[in-house]
Amino acid sequence: MTARPSPETLRLTNGVVELHVPAAYGPRVMHYGFAGGPNVFGEAVGAERETPHGTWRAYGGHRLWAAPERFPETYTIDEGAPRIESSARRAVLRRAHDPLTGLAASIELELDADGTGVVLRHALANEGPAPCRLAPWGLTVVRPGGVALIPNPRYRSQRDALLPARTLAVWSYTDLSDPRFGFGPAFVRLRCDPARTAPAKIGVACERGWFAYLAERTAFVVRTLYDAAAEYPDRGCSVEVYTEGSFCEVETLAPLVTLLPGETAHHAERWSLLGELAADDDASLARALAEHLGE
Repeated sequence: MTARPSPETLRLTNGVVELHVPAAYGPRVMHYGFAGGPNVFGEAVGAERETPHGTWRAYGGHRLWAAPERFPETYTIDEGAPRIESSARRAVLRRAHDPLTGLAASIELELDADGTGVVLRHALANEGPAPCRLAPWGLTVVRPGGVALIPNPRYRSQRDALLPARTLAVWSYTDLSDPRFGFGPAFVRLRCDPARTAPAKIGVACERGWFAYLAERTAFVVRTLYDAAAEYPDRGCSVEVYTEGSFCEVETLAPLVTLLPGETAHHAERWSLLGELAADDDASLARALAEHLGE
């Protein structure tokens, strides 16, 4: 299904890809895809959670949170219209500070002049009276039926690699014998299967700085810088994937920082699309993605 922007939606395009940004709530990005084509993002119609400060609605698409996850602080109500500044290929979305956390959020989007690339610059500003410890956290709901691909660390021989390459964070409700998981030579996979309703979530310190979500022969590729010397939330995770039934979310996290009043934390992502992938085995995908990423 191809989403069409409503009168309350801002559309950005460079002629190759397009973004749809809702004007009534956010800051969010609800659509990313080839111009005139299907949305690689997913929706979360009806998914909501009651908080002491109102109803939080998932909506879907891409949003900005603050890690680590806490209730109700993390579940910022974003029903109000964000302040939007835009041009043909660029937009800045700003939300006033949340009275519970004192955090003001913004997302800057900029499409490349050509091709599928998009740069996102996230910012969380502490406008409250006290310091806060957090990490900017970008979350993207993707369309169902695909598979998340987290690249494995580059191979090193036993003689050269005496220490572990990374840790795998596993949430307590996750069953690693679940057939949605795949552990191969190139990737850790987590498949989105609408028939399997049990939740599952994993996270890693992704030193290679990218991951992908493959659905209908198109890979949604997300790049983010990884700092090996920094402290990350969730036992050191810079990339996380969550799925439950037809819902799947891919996530990036910045390092933890302590923000004094008036300070701002930043986090960048770069998106791109790789279409018409003919095979989904590890070797073929690894070659195609390495070429796409210039590795």
